[in-house]
Amino acid sequence: MVRIILGLILGLLIGIGCHRYFDIPLPAPSKFIGALVILSITLSYISTDYLLNGPMNTAGSIARPARRPL
Repeated sequence: MVRIILGLILGLLIGIGCHRYFDIPLPAPSKFIGALVILSITLSYISTDYLLNGPMNTAGSIARPARRPL
């Protein structure tokens, strides 16, 4: 959970820094309808992934190799 929050904060800081200090246009829609389009695309990707692959493993999404005994 901490990684997700830190990732969101870092993304916001990079976006604000690029727009304010370097005058680089943000690759995001400036209108509410555009934001809804992006949200619907994201939700459709997530739902399609869930339908094709099933629910994630409860242990996490990172596959860890089996440990060998010493």
